[in-house]
Amino acid sequence: MSEKEAEHAMMTKIAIAAGDIWLVLDENEGIFRDELFERLESQEKPRDVLLMALGWLIYRQHVKWTPGKSGGQLFLVGSNVREGLDHEKSDQNSFAVNIA
Repeated sequence: MSEKEAEHAMMTKIAIAAGDIWLVLDENEGIFRDELFERLESQEKPRDVLLMALGWLIYRQHVKWTPGKSGGQLFLVGSNVREGLDHEKSDQNSFAVNIA
Protein backbone atom coordinates (compact mmCIF):
# COMPACT_ATOMS: atom_id res chain seq x y z
CA MET A 1 0.00 0.00 0.00
CA SER A 2 1.40 3.36 -0.98
CA GLU A 3 1.65 6.28 1.44
CA LYS A 4 -1.21 8.07 -0.33
CA GLU A 5 -3.41 4.95 -0.16
CA ALA A 6 -2.61 4.52 3.53
CA GLU A 7 -3.52 8.17 4.18
CA HIS A 8 -6.79 7.77 2.30
CA ALA A 9 -7.58 4.57 4.24
CA MET A 10 -6.96 6.36 7.56
CA MET A 11 -9.15 9.32 6.53
CA THR A 12 -11.91 6.87 5.61
CA LYS A 13 -11.64 5.15 9.03
CA ILE A 14 -11.82 8.54 10.77
CA ALA A 15 -14.84 9.62 8.70
CA ILE A 16 -16.68 6.37 9.47
CA ALA A 17 -15.86 6.70 13.18
CA ALA A 18 -17.11 10.32 13.12
CA GLY A 19 -20.41 9.08 11.68
CA ASP A 20 -20.63 6.41 14.37
CA ILE A 21 -19.97 9.01 17.07
CA TRP A 22 -22.63 11.28 15.55
CA LEU A 23 -25.23 8.48 15.60
CA VAL A 24 -24.55 7.63 19.25
CA LEU A 25 -24.72 11.32 20.26
CA ASP A 26 -28.00 11.74 18.37
CA GLU A 27 -29.50 8.97 20.52
CA ASN A 28 -27.69 9.81 23.79
CA GLU A 29 -27.35 13.57 24.18
CA GLY A 30 -24.92 14.45 26.95
CA ILE A 31 -23.18 11.06 27.00
CA PHE A 32 -19.87 10.87 28.82
CA ARG A 33 -16.83 10.45 26.56
CA ASP A 34 -15.67 7.30 28.33
CA GLU A 35 -19.11 5.69 27.88
CA LEU A 36 -19.17 6.69 24.21
CA PHE A 37 -15.74 5.17 23.62
CA GLU A 38 -16.69 2.03 25.55
CA ARG A 39 -19.69 1.51 23.27
CA LEU A 40 -17.76 2.12 20.08
CA GLU A 41 -14.66 0.15 21.11
CA SER A 42 -16.97 -2.85 21.61
CA GLN A 43 -17.63 -2.50 17.85
CA GLU A 44 -13.87 -2.84 17.27
CA LYS A 45 -13.21 0.87 16.71
CA PRO A 46 -9.64 1.69 17.83
CA ARG A 47 -9.36 4.43 20.47
CA ASP A 48 -6.84 6.44 18.41
CA VAL A 49 -9.26 6.57 15.47
CA LEU A 50 -12.13 7.54 17.80
CA LEU A 51 -10.03 10.35 19.30
CA MET A 52 -9.16 11.71 15.85
CA ALA A 53 -12.80 11.50 14.76
CA LEU A 54 -14.03 13.21 17.93
CA GLY A 55 -11.35 15.89 17.60
CA TRP A 56 -12.43 16.56 14.03
CA LEU A 57 -16.11 16.83 15.04
CA ILE A 58 -15.22 19.27 17.84
CA TYR A 59 -12.92 21.28 15.56
CA ARG A 60 -15.68 21.56 12.93
CA GLN A 61 -18.06 22.63 15.74
CA HIS A 62 -20.47 19.74 15.21
CA VAL A 63 -19.89 18.49 18.76
CA LYS A 64 -19.50 20.39 22.01
CA TRP A 65 -17.31 18.91 24.75
CA THR A 66 -17.81 19.94 28.37
CA PRO A 67 -14.88 18.93 30.61
CA GLY A 68 -15.68 16.84 33.67
CA LYS A 69 -15.68 13.36 35.10
CA SER A 70 -15.43 10.32 32.83
CA GLY A 71 -13.78 12.33 30.07
CA GLY A 72 -16.43 15.05 30.03
CA GLN A 73 -19.80 15.21 28.33
CA LEU A 74 -20.47 15.43 24.60
CA PHE A 75 -23.35 17.15 22.84
CA LEU A 76 -24.31 17.66 19.20
CA VAL A 77 -24.30 21.35 18.27
CA GLY A 78 -27.61 22.70 16.97
CA SER A 79 -30.12 20.47 15.25
CA ASN A 80 -27.98 19.54 12.24
CA VAL A 81 -28.93 15.86 12.42
CA ARG A 82 -32.65 16.42 12.33
CA GLU A 83 -32.60 19.14 9.66
CA GLY A 84 -29.90 17.52 7.51
CA LEU A 85 -26.36 18.67 6.89
CA ASP A 86 -24.61 19.08 3.58
CA HIS A 87 -21.05 20.40 3.64
CA GLU A 88 -18.73 19.77 0.72
CA LYS A 89 -15.09 20.72 1.10
CA SER A 90 -12.53 20.61 -1.66
CA ASP A 91 -9.60 20.78 0.76
CA GLN A 92 -8.10 17.29 0.90
CA ASN A 93 -7.52 17.68 4.64
CA SER A 94 -11.25 18.09 5.26
CA PHE A 95 -13.92 15.45 5.15
CA ALA A 96 -17.07 15.78 3.07
CA VAL A 97 -20.16 15.09 5.17
CA ASN A 98 -23.54 14.43 3.59
CA ILE A 99 -26.29 13.64 6.05
CA ALA A 100 -29.89 14.07 4.97
